Amino acid sequence: MKWKFTYKELTLLLGILVAGIIMLTLWLKPFSLESGEVSEKPAQKVIVPASKILVERTYVLIQEILRSR
Repeated sequence: MKWKFTYKELTLLLGILVAGIIMLTLWLKPFSLESGEVSEKPAQKVIVPASKILVERTYVLIQEILRSR
C-alpha cells in the first residue's frame, strides 16, 4: 500500500513548525519590564548571539529535568 502525503498532514506539519518558531522567538526574547515597573539595576546592553543563549537555556533545562528525577 502506498503512503500518500495529504493536505491534512501538510497542514499539521506546518502548524507544528510555526508553533516551534513562535516558541523559540518568545523563549529568546529579552526580558522587559512593564511600563510602570522600576528596575533596581541599570539596563546593560550586552549583545549575545541567539545560538549561545539557546544552548545555555537548553543546558539549564536539562539540568532542571535531571534534578527533578
